[in-house]
Amino acid sequence: VLQRLQVVDYGYMSATSVLVSLGHEIKLEILHELQYRDMTISQLSRKLNLARTSISRYVEALASELVIARIEKRGSEVYYRINPEYLHRAKPLLNQYLDALLVETER
Repeated sequence: VLQRLQVVDYGYMSATSVLVSLGHEIKLEILHELQYRDMTISQLSRKLNLARTSISRYVEALASELVIARIEKRGSEVYYRINPEYLHRAKPLLNQYLDALLVETER
């Protein structure tokens, strides 16, 4: 089982960083699948019908951006899960960004 006792600094987050982290169709498809259950790269590859190397690249990016977390290792496979703390912190950043756009647009 992977250790989850690390302190995570979310201070880097901004609306821009969130949009960059989520700004790819494949990343969104991965998150869509992970909302239902924890999955491995192999499982995501089969489910999304994409090469394991492609999925691996996107999963590693999402993990390094803290959008998802590595939660368990079984044999050679690592299971990933959506990091709800990231989403809780991302939501107000996106809301503020969009509100500011609306204010400027409606002038």
